Amino acid sequence: IYKGWRKSIEISNSEIKNKLAIRKSIFASQPILKGDIFSLKNLAIKRPGNGIEPKHWNDLINKKSTRDINKDELIVWDDFSK
Repeated sequence: IYKGWRKSIEISNSEIKNKLAIRKSIFASQPILKGDIFSLKNLAIKRPGNGIEPKHWNDLINKKSTRDINKDELIVWDDFSK
């Protein structure tokens, strides 16, 4: 159930599936080695959206990778040093 400003509405299962399908996440655009710095050159935004949302892009830039990451692999919060 989504509680909006004026009323609550129930979200159907198909709407939840669609939301996940159209949401985007941050991925590796090329192989990234452990210790490499995340940059505009090695990150991309793609679907599906089951990882870090693009609104957190600046939280990743200039951070070090904590593991080797393959091209087109989803970036997760544990993949960079804070």
